[in-house]
Amino acid sequence: MDSSPRGGPWKGLFRGRGKASSPMIVFRGVRKSFGSIPVLRGVDLEVSPGETLTVLGRSGTGKSVLVSMLVGLERPDEGSICIGGVEVSRFKREEDWYPLRMKIGFLFQGSALYDSMTVLENVAFPLIHRGDLSREDVLSLVRRRLRQVELDESVEEKYPSELSGGMQRRVALARTLMLSPKILIYDEPTAGLDPITSDGIGQLIRHIQRRSRATSVVVTHDVRLAARVSNRVAVLEEGRVIQVGPLAELVRSDHAGVRAFFRRSGGRGETRGPLRV
Repeated sequence: MDSSPRGGPWKGLFRGRGKASSPMIVFRGVRKSFGSIPVLRGVDLEVSPGETLTVLGRSGTGKSVLVSMLVGLERPDEGSICIGGVEVSRFKREEDWYPLRMKIGFLFQGSALYDSMTVLENVAFPLIHRGDLSREDVLSLVRRRLRQVELDESVEEKYPSELSGGMQRRVALARTLMLSPKILIYDEPTAGLDPITSDGIGQLIRHIQRRSRATSVVVTHDVRLAARVSNRVAVLEEGRVIQVGPLAELVRSDHAGVRAFFRRSGGRGETRGPLRV
């Protein structure tokens, strides 16, 4: 597979949804350790174009490390990672990632908003390096994204500390969508939120997925969120993907590790209330 970000498979890579037979994202034998502590022990996983795949697992199982590799924040010790047929795990230079990162939206765990910036400045931040838009155009785009996450102009001059946790997550999501990404990554999007707010974020993610038709990866231990947004679910246990499939099948699985996960989560994950799949 081509490891170059210039030309080749990168040209037109994100036009449309691609062929159903060609996965957008592929992990093969991915291993990662920090010092003497193994985190990923040989992950094999595929995500189809336009699909929403949720990686379920307990805290500390390596979910966030896995998705960080999709934007080059972490590098695998062994194995390969391909996006659109390009083996990104071979990238040697930071600038090799630049064309791809412009097409990926990453919702960080805990929102990761800049405390010293207003909502308007936070959401506009991805456009700073472009420099090809007028102030009026930037403002129009920011307001469009805020409306998309069900916020209005009244929040524009507020700082993150003046917002609730749920509103902070919505602002972070608006920033994630700013460049109309073709791949969306959600790292624990409901962590730390109350059940009602978590359900609202889940509804919002599902609405965005339907409109954008992006290829999406969600990592969470919230089973209710997985039930709301996923086409398929992968269960990560002890650094390996132990089963992949529709959530309705996995909750009835005979696999001991999968059964143990749902038993520990009470079939409900992080939030309370009935699980419907």
